[in-house]
Amino acid sequence: MVLIRNYIFILISSIIWAMVSFASANTCTDAMYKVLISNKAFFYSESNFKLDSIYEYDFHNASAINEEYINEYIKDYIINNGKLEKIIKTNNLGVIDSLENHFEPDTTYFHHDTDETVLKNYVQEYIVSNYETNDTLNYTLAVYNKGEKIGEIKSKIFESNNYTSIEYWATTSTDNDEYPKSLTEYFLKKDTIIEQETAIYNADSIIIGMPTKYVADPTNDLKCYKIYRYYSISETDTTYGEAQGSKTYLYRPYGKGFVIKEYYDNSASKDYTETFIIDPTVKTSIRKTRKMVKIAPKARYFDLLGRYKFTK
Repeated sequence: MVLIRNYIFILISSIIWAMVSFASANTCTDAMYKVLISNKAFFYSESNFKLDSIYEYDFHNASAINEEYINEYIKDYIINNGKLEKIIKTNNLGVIDSLENHFEPDTTYFHHDTDETVLKNYVQEYIVSNYETNDTLNYTLAVYNKGEKIGEIKSKIFESNNYTSIEYWATTSTDNDEYPKSLTEYFLKKDTIIEQETAIYNADSIIIGMPTKYVADPTNDLKCYKIYRYYSISETDTTYGEAQGSKTYLYRPYGKGFVIKEYYDNSASKDYTETFIIDPTVKTSIRKTRKMVKIAPKARYFDLLGRYKFTK
């Protein structure tokens, strides 16, 4: 158990770090603020920005057997009347048989403000209900697996000028086991986002993580970076520091929405992820249709840990 007083100095430093709030002057950090919130609360129907799709490209080079293979997936967020209806995940690996590679969609369904009569007995379904108290939106996601309720996820979302907090806690239906409550806060200041994670077990056990920053590139308004904060404790002193992560984020507008490309700032890596955000009033998708790449013929099988196994 970690007591509040053991981490109060982290909380104080985080508050000081994020006290002064300005409108973002950097296009990339302003867009990243929207992406972070959309990823954290994808079912948030009142949001002015919504996930349209996520595309991930994962390149592998198995030098030992002189083979290259590619893993790609697309997650499409289907919005109907301003509310998330379903998420469809398609992977180019899918379920692979001995004849050819083919696609196997993985779909999660969302039903809003209704009861269990709408359930289709799919593998992944949610019933979403919400109400508002004191400028805070409260959501309950009832989770179902093949028509059987397996738990609930509750959340509180609060937004003000350049600040958003998202709080989660969950329980299972089988043993009424309650998970620790998590709180994520986002502060948007000039050219910088501060992301603060807190885990709340009970009134005497609160773990406050070191905050993460997303900062603007000083020479490019469309580029930003992730900065980690860390500390080390010795017998006589506590030392704080910052380090830039290995990933770079690049903003690009697409019609009435935009895309953030996340990639390794390393020419040796070809992996990247693109997250598309769309104005919910726009009827057509802004995502460009991509033709998925078939993997090499030898990369056909997996072990139980999901690792590739090759034919001989």
